[in-house]
Amino acid sequence: MTSPPPSAASVAYVGHATVLVDLDGVRLLTDPLLRNRVAHLRRAAKVDASALRGVDAVLISHLHYDHLDLPSLQRHGREMPVVVPHGAGALIRRKAAVKNVLEMREGEQIEIGALTIRATHAS
Repeated sequence: MTSPPPSAASVAYVGHATVLVDLDGVRLLTDPLLRNRVAHLRRAAKVDASALRGVDAVLISHLHYDHLDLPSLQRHGREMPVVVPHGAGALIRRKAAVKNVLEMREGEQIEIGALTIRATHAS
């Protein structure tokens, strides 16, 4: 019996809380903050837009302005699946004009491609 091939995985730090996770061919972007400046936060170098192509879903951890940057979120289009904490869906649909918003409660899980995403508590 042969074992399955190892998973292809990479994690790329984009800046602040934004990370691009590529696992088994599924690309997830966390808390996109892609602008050069948001309030007191300033980016040292521009984001390489080509590195952000082919994202399968965006994950939003919480609703602070530096984790939910609406202009950055809008760069991914209206159809991009956006996974948000329960209760945040209406805001994202209204303010970012995103159609495909998936709300999750702690302990729930969803499938995105070959990956299972599970919402956990963080404090």
